[in-house]
Amino acid sequence: MAKTLRNEYDKKLSYKNLMKAHNLSKKGKGYRKEIILFNLKKEEYIMCLYEKLKNQTYKHRRIYYFLH
Repeated sequence: MAKTLRNEYDKKLSYKNLMKAHNLSKKGKGYRKEIILFNLKKEEYIMCLYEKLKNQTYKHRRIYYFLH
């Protein structure tokens, strides 16, 4: 039986994997204001993200960076 993408998505989507991804993404950026503010409520933010991804209601936003 062929694997569907949805089945694979459901297997990979977990709170633990989202926390692991966050920890990998913040490597070397721990001093940034955005990272520090996110980390103050990271469990709450990760859980909210998990619920939105699970319910397929997550909408991404474009992020703009202004370099000096």
